[in-house]
Amino acid sequence: MQAFTLGDWRVDPITRSLKHEGEPTQPSTRVGNKAMGVLQALVEAGGSVVTRKDLMDRVWANTTVGEEVLTHAIAELRRAFGDNPRAPRYIGTVQKSGYRLLAPLEVFPPAQAGQRIGEVHAAADRGGRPAIAVLPFANPSGAPEQAYFSDGITEDIITELARFPTLAVAARNSSFKYRAKPADLRSVARELDIGYVLEGSVRKVDSRVRITAQLVDSDSGRHLWAERYDRHLGEIFELQDEIVATIVATLSDQIASASLAQARRRPHGHWRAYDHYLMARHCSQLPRTVQNVSRVVDFAERAIAADPHYAAGYGMLSNAIRWLAVLTSFGDSRATEAAYARARENALKAKELSPDDARMLRALGWSYLCHREYGEAERALRRAFETNPHDGDVTMAWVTALTYLGRPEEAVALAERTIARTPHHPDYYLYDLGEARFFAGDTARAVALFEQLPDEELDECLAAVIAAFALVGSRADARRQAERYCEELRSAWKGIPGAAIAKRIAWEFQYRHVHRRAEDIALIKKGLHMAGLPA
Repeated sequence: MQAFTLGDWRVDPITRSLKHEGEPTQPSTRVGNKAMGVLQALVEAGGSVVTRKDLMDRVWANTTVGEEVLTHAIAELRRAFGDNPRAPRYIGTVQKSGYRLLAPLEVFPPAQAGQRIGEVHAAADRGGRPAIAVLPFANPSGAPEQAYFSDGITEDIITELARFPTLAVAARNSSFKYRAKPADLRSVARELDIGYVLEGSVRKVDSRVRITAQLVDSDSGRHLWAERYDRHLGEIFELQDEIVATIVATLSDQIASASLAQARRRPHGHWRAYDHYLMARHCSQLPRTVQNVSRVVDFAERAIAADPHYAAGYGMLSNAIRWLAVLTSFGDSRATEAAYARARENALKAKELSPDDARMLRALGWSYLCHREYGEAERALRRAFETNPHDGDVTMAWVTALTYLGRPEEAVALAERTIARTPHHPDYYLYDLGEARFFAGDTARAVALFEQLPDEELDECLAAVIAAFALVGSRADARRQAERYCEELRSAWKGIPGAAIAKRIAWEFQYRHVHRRAEDIALIKKGLHMAGLPA
């Protein structure tokens, strides 16, 4: 959606920023993803009433939440605009119905894109680079059990394209928004701020794979390149490299052999190992339950058994072992320490096999952080980010690491930039930003983010969330989250039976709160104490 003005405010939906035109020296105000979604719906209505149901269906589609999330989003927008709900000038409440815009609205026309093939389509913040989205490759077989493979191919192409500094590549989370619905390419280009789209299909039959791919100029709709490949699965890595090289050459007009070699740093494994790895990755994207994470472990181990030199299998296994320890070993110090040691062993093996792969470095950095080896953790996670700064998940891992390493102000700045350039980002990006703001001393704005998120997104570090609510005086929210926290402490406990809540909280601080600064731990404990917990 293009920029617009509402009264005295200029709004950029892409960066979710609001700027008061009468105060040019004042910094912009940024609102959350859901709040901007609500505002966009109101803008599209052009001053007409939008019902609460329509807003919920649009902004929280396929999510089980109550209407209080909409109330929080409206409150966040009113705070940003400086609007008084009792005498509103920007957003009005229509009793028993919904909301409407009150201030004069002007929507700016979209920027005119070039028409010539080969002309670069790029927003100002893309640095003049061609901007491309890789839409989820179709699964023509229609078999749900094959979807993991077509999704996996798509993700790998996104990852490989993002290695090239000459391209701006839309994040996986942004592209996969269009997975289950037909995509109008001009709408995709407008929403993701890109000029080119790669789309295609993947069909796997026994040991063979057929891939079709086409590169489209999203403004003119003209096909710049199209190809169909029919290969043995053993050639899948070379095939991906061929597709990536063709796209880079087409959009950048040139591709240095050294750059291509750099992009091919990932080791090529046996196709059966790759197939197991894609299943592991698919399971890792499902809700993080014991059953799902156990399947990640199983498929990662199968990948390693099929090819003991396949780095991605070890990296995935390292992550899954840590996740499973969190789910199954709470209170069991021996099992937790053994799991952390095994996770580090696998992460070290992954780095040995693929020393320049961002995701292997990320796995290693997290394993070091679990052991409070802060110097090694910082080196690995910073190197992961520097290796592929366009990978949103790797970047947000570095954001969280900066928070734990005692540099939350840097974490806030990087998180805000990443969220601004990643439309349709997952909710955990907002949690990571909220956590960084909390430890940077911006507790009120941290709480504003936490209030937008469903409970399951707050469980990563629920103690910090409780502390934030308590410290800003949100007693009801602090009490409700504290009740959830105590229930988790009781139900997940694997330590000495009958241990007091204070003992369980102390164990969590020893093994899970790996903050480098003592004052950060003290801040959480202060908030927990204010919420009535024995911290």
